[in-house]
Amino acid sequence: MVIETGGWTTLDELAGVLAVLLTTGYYVVPVQYAVATVLNVLLGPLATLVPFSVFLLGLSGATGIVSSVLQVRLRDAEALERLQERTKELQERLQDAQGGDAAALADEQHEFVDAWKTMLKLQFRPMVWSMLLTVPTFLWLRWAVTSPAAFVPAALSLPASDSWRSLQRSSGR
Repeated sequence: MVIETGGWTTLDELAGVLAVLLTTGYYVVPVQYAVATVLNVLLGPLATLVPFSVFLLGLSGATGIVSSVLQVRLRDAEALERLQERTKELQERLQDAQGGDAAALADEQHEFVDAWKTMLKLQFRPMVWSMLLTVPTFLWLRWAVTSPAAFVPAALSLPASDSWRSLQRSSGR
């Protein structure tokens, strides 16, 4: 049986490479700064308009909605179901053929691995596209919270340790 391809276009592959390059921003500081500087043009002014906690809530909601829409629009559920059924069938045939012909077993194993790789491609396609949104967003957040030169609203205000202790004492803890 011919197993269908993973359905990745050249644009999907390019998005995958870009997502991997963006992910390096977690370890390569110049990449993080480059991404954060570009995103700061859009997100910086928005973050100063509302309290930072409200901004974070809105940002997380927006990235969640966009990721969910991408998941629904890009996932080929029918192809995935067909591949899962095919994989189960191949797995059963592999278990039945364990003591049988080695050549037939090798063909079954090869077909099983091909079906499994195709399933992974189908599942990773929406994730790659959502990474193009979420990774830069998290890189910007990391930069905004840790960089002293970012902007003032990103500095999260926590109660001073003395205030916290007196608050705990007054509540009877």
